[in-house]
Formats: sequence, structure tokens, C-alpha cells
Amino acid sequence: MRTLLTLLLIAVLISSASAHYIWLERADETSARAYFGYWHRGIHEKTGDKLDDIKATGILPADIAGASYRRDDHIEITIKAPGDVALVEETGLRRARIGTEVTRAVALARAGRSQANSLVDLDLVPMVPDGNRFALQFQGSPLADTEITVYDPDRQEQKLTTNALGQVQILTLKAGQYLVRASHTHEQPGETAEGEHYDRTRYGLTLTFSNP
Repeated sequence: MRTLLTLLLIAVLISSASAHYIWLERADETSARAYFGYWHRGIHEKTGDKLDDIKATGILPADIAGASYRRDDHIEITIKAPGDVALVEETGLRRARIGTEVTRAVALARAGRSQANSLVDLDLVPMVPDGNRFALQFQGSPLADTEITVYDPDRQEQKLTTNALGQVQILTLKAGQYLVRASHTHEQPGETAEGEHYDRTRYGLTLTFSNP
């Protein structure tokens, strides 16, 4: 039985790694843009198609978001204050192909590294504002020996692993936007607001920031 559960979890991890993801870009001090697709492949889903699956209403910090507007390939969100901004998006329940296991999926996106504090449950927090050293944290606790994926402005991929303190150094040798991905599975059952049971929660995080 344990072997079966292990195989099911591996299948979930593989599926998550290849799935679409949400990312945020800070357009300027008064707005942010939520995208859905694969930034590293140049794929931006469109309004009238898969982008419609994204609500982009869970903006953090609280009360920072104003009106939102659906554009052709993104959702534009009015932001009332400067600084880093994040998005929490429930993306549904994933039922196992074999067995009865159910995984709740939550997408998290953060734009910016100017604030050395956590904004979402799973977060890459800069050790100092605008620094290149980050702490990967889940609900405030460090995640050691965890792999992250970094895409540089040329969309070249690099795999890095956090140390025993959950920290990692990201090299920013090129000017432009970087996108970093991390994930974590929290093995705790629960229920959705609609009363549907799930066995665990899979968090997928993206962090974007610009290097001058």
C-alpha cells in the first residue's frame, strides 16, 4: 500500500512540474499583470481560452489591489502602493488516476524582491531587500534540500538546491527579468469551502524580479 501511495505522489510531482503556471509581473508602481502559461517557453494563454480559468482575485498584501481588467494575454490589476505583490490562486482538486487520493492545488506568484518578508505560504524571501540570496520558507519555516528552478532573462534554465537553512544564492549575471519556480507538498488532509475532502495540498510558487 505504501508503495502505491509513493507512486501516486511521484505521478503528481511529475504532472505538476510540466503543468501551466501563473506568474506576476509588476508593470509599474500602480499595476501588476497576471499571466498563465510557460514564461520560459514564451507561451501566454489568452482571454477567451485557458486564461479564463484564472480569477486573479487573491492579491496580497491585503487591500492593495484595485480594479482588474482582462487583456488579450494577461489580467491587469491596479495596485494601490509600491513594493512587492503576490497572488494566491486555488486551481482545483486533482484526483489520482489510481486509488482515491485527492490533491488540492494552490498556485502562488510573487513579483519583486524589495521586501525581506514572506507574502504567501510558500515563498522565496530575499535575505536583504533586492539581494540575490533567498530563504525558501513554508509558513515561515525553512525548506532545506529543496530544488528550485531559475530561468534567466534569456530563459536559460538552472537547477539549484537550498542548503540546510533553506537558503539559496541566485546568480544574476544578466540584465532583465528572472523567473524562479519552487514547489512543496503539505501532507495534511482538509476540506474545501464547498466541503470536498482532500488528502494533501500541493503548492506551486513563481517569483519574478528584474535585474538592472
